[in-house]
Amino acid sequence: MSDPRQNAGLPWPELIERLERSQARLESAHADYMEAAAQSQRALSQVLSSHRDLVDTIRELAQRTEPTAPRATANVEPGASGAEVSPHATTREKQEARASTAHSPQPPQLPDTQLPARVSSEPSPARHITTPALVEVNAPRTALPALKPGQRVLLTNDGFGVAPVLAEVLNARGVRARVEGRRPALNTPTDVVIFLGSLRAPAHLDDAMSVVEDALVTAERFSTRLMQPGAGFVAVLDSAGAFGLAPFDPVVAPYGAMVGLVRALRHRHRGAHIKVIDLDAEGLDTRTIAQTLADELFEGGERTPVALDANRRQEVRWEAFDRRTTPASWLDEEQAPLIYVPSPTAVLATAVERLAIAHELPVAILNRPGVSSQLARRMAERGVALRSADYDLERLFPTMDFLDALRADHGPIAAIVAEPFPARRPDDVLRWDATRPALDEFNALLAMTINDPLNLLAVGLGPGTPPIVASAMRYFARAESLRRNERLRVRLVHLDGAGAPTRGDLGPRDFALTELLSADAPSTAEVRFERSSPRPPVKS
Repeated sequence: MSDPRQNAGLPWPELIERLERSQARLESAHADYMEAAAQSQRALSQVLSSHRDLVDTIRELAQRTEPTAPRATANVEPGASGAEVSPHATTREKQEARASTAHSPQPPQLPDTQLPARVSSEPSPARHITTPALVEVNAPRTALPALKPGQRVLLTNDGFGVAPVLAEVLNARGVRARVEGRRPALNTPTDVVIFLGSLRAPAHLDDAMSVVEDALVTAERFSTRLMQPGAGFVAVLDSAGAFGLAPFDPVVAPYGAMVGLVRALRHRHRGAHIKVIDLDAEGLDTRTIAQTLADELFEGGERTPVALDANRRQEVRWEAFDRRTTPASWLDEEQAPLIYVPSPTAVLATAVERLAIAHELPVAILNRPGVSSQLARRMAERGVALRSADYDLERLFPTMDFLDALRADHGPIAAIVAEPFPARRPDDVLRWDATRPALDEFNALLAMTINDPLNLLAVGLGPGTPPIVASAMRYFARAESLRRNERLRVRLVHLDGAGAPTRGDLGPRDFALTELLSADAPSTAEVRFERSSPRPPVKS
């Protein structure tokens, strides 16, 4: 077949001119569409915001009003706030009772092991938001079950003399304790490991990272014994005795991984006795530290996590979080760029999108290897001023050039929203070589923006995030708030995985997330989105 371009008889100049006019019309139509989409999204956000206020008003009225219909007690889940409507009630009474049922506050969800039998009919997608707090609690006066007389206990050497004194105290209680190095070989029979490496103050960040690696290697070597009855693992760290909920030395931020390590071990070895203790050792001598730890081991039971200082014993509890806030002033600054580093699940994508559209923020997406570019295309189609680039730890210079170009066009970077990768395999949650890259990636991003006056640093910890990564990143984010200026707002978001991300559709969780990211106060907020209704039944 001959090439039609070789036909000199065709009117090529006219065809090219028509093609250029058609392309110009297409570009103009696309620009009009994008502008209309952005306006529609803003209008929809305002409508839904008004709807949320209306729901809040109905909730307040429902709480103040006593239901007129009698409340049935049969077939009602224990602790539920629902009410059965009498068949003889009037239409108005039925409506009031339903409003009271739908909008009354829900009780905190119990762990799966404490849930009563499910007798309610349909699950509800309602959620509630909680935040961690330290509560002073008396010790239960029971010993850690693994510390029975005659049990063989191994203490790792902390390097400052606490381990030998603690071994002496444990031996006096009838436990056979011994001290070994930072990474014990565990060649001799051992029933309990007490890791004390994270009790000492690290010299620098890499030193703290090496201590975390010691803990993971020790836990891996001890994993076979943890599968057997009577085994125990205790991790002790010193981050000011508050698990990051109070100011601490930023250099110990990697020690936050110890909390995640214990959580992962408790999930994997449910028959073992596993615990984490944060001890504020400042100003205490070695014998006082050893005695304080021994008292907790023999009187604190299995309660975890436990925060200790010289005068009190505290535990971490999740309490209701008040999310009614005022938007921060930096959102109104012109062209303040936001960096978004999504995970494959993109749990904060809709909140970032709504924030960008409502306040006309330019967004820069950093795509890591394995993340689809469809998210960037979708956000651009919905009216977000967006650009994207690859983000690879092995090739940081192109990322730095990309950020420089972003600053040249829009000014200093104002916000970072990051999501760590989920574990690729179940065994990766306890492997240091699979955990360290996520922490290095987050720290590299903070280092590349060290001179930017950040206003927002948000971390989305979605379903599948390794517990070690999640715990360490929350410490890193809190440490960054101690280093930066006072205007930085830190937001740590835990999502329990009950329900998939909305991926662009606006839902109650997205409203709460957007409100949280845009809030002016508090300076640091850590929240967890939980299901306040029973989980759907699992199909066999």
